[in-house]
Amino acid sequence: MAMSKRHIYCIIESGKEENFPGEGIGEKDSEIYSVPAGDIAAVVGESMPGLPLTMRKEELVGKLATHQAVVEQVMKKHTVLPVKFGTTARDNDEVASNLLRAADQFRGLFDYIRGKIEEDVVAFWSKKALEDLLREKPEIETAKDGVSARGKKAPLEDVVRVGQMIAVALAQRKKECARDIIDCLKQCSLDMRRNRIARDDMILNAAFLLREGDQKLFDNKVVELNDRFEDRIDFRCVGPLPPYSFSTVEMSRFSFEEIDAARKRLGLGMSAEPAAIKEAHLKLIPKLHPDGGQSDPDAAREFDEASKAFQLLSRYCGTGESSFNREAVEKEILIKVLEIDNEAGDRD
Repeated sequence: MAMSKRHIYCIIESGKEENFPGEGIGEKDSEIYSVPAGDIAAVVGESMPGLPLTMRKEELVGKLATHQAVVEQVMKKHTVLPVKFGTTARDNDEVASNLLRAADQFRGLFDYIRGKIEEDVVAFWSKKALEDLLREKPEIETAKDGVSARGKKAPLEDVVRVGQMIAVALAQRKKECARDIIDCLKQCSLDMRRNRIARDDMILNAAFLLREGDQKLFDNKVVELNDRFEDRIDFRCVGPLPPYSFSTVEMSRFSFEEIDAARKRLGLGMSAEPAAIKEAHLKLIPKLHPDGGQSDPDAAREFDEASKAFQLLSRYCGTGESSFNREAVEKEILIKVLEIDNEAGDRD
């Protein structure tokens, strides 16, 4: 029977092998342990065939919760860099090899999040908030009462107008309240990320990065906000958490076919350094830029392809000269911190 792949949960600062308690996403009783490489290690366990592409949504959600539970268990002993759910490696040797290649990047991330935790705060309108808003906006309450008095005979345009008036007023109030909450909590946090607003009654969904020693101060600020808004806003807080919103790492391999196509698009040889990649791209811009009076209808597409080739090769080469042969490309891995999926228009 073939050995399953290794599922990677997180990266830790440790140069020794270690076992961790708890259940992983693999078969029952499968171990969760660290694979060290120098002074850092990856916490891994048995993976599952097809994860996560062939799973039902319910099963996938359960596995994600298990993944996060492992990371939070490891956090009790170590500073952790969470790894994107579903990241795997063929075996422990590949895990260690990936760690060594990206060791400097991981150390830089550890410097950023060491001694820090995440607190997630979600704020919702209460029913009383809408009642207060109607009292504060007599023109809305008057229009609403007029529609209610006519019942089913009320013109549709009047019903729509009242709904729009309420929506505009709530949106403005939501923006003001969210700003007040953020301004208060920023006083005792280091960074903040807004997450997606999932419901109409949700005012704010945000993650805050703070020093471990500031958690009590942060919690007191949330209590202060709760008292200030009384029963108009309901607060829900989750933490302390690993810094998921600030340091979740994605590890992916480069495609030789994509790198080779990009190299050819820019007219490069079998190796190059960043300066040569930039120079090759700059030479193509006057020839392909769609605003340069080009008569070729494909110029815009080719300009876009050249730009994408430049971006890909720049990520691949980093700061030094790199080879574009298949063996070299397939050994490289791309490490990046995932961006949070902010809802459009949710920023101040």
